[in-house]
Amino acid sequence: MHGSLALTALDNGIMTPWALENIALYNQYGSVDAAIEAGKQFHFWG
Repeated sequence: MHGSLALTALDNGIMTPWALENIALYNQYGSVDAAIEAGKQFHFWG
């Protein structure tokens, strides 16, 4: 659910810095799901 909310926000251009950081996380973790999980931990629950 939270991942979907994040993607919706990204589509709307609300979380541009998070989007840029998520690209780096994608490159690090090698998958969208892993990057979203990492982003959730850092940005939603941190």
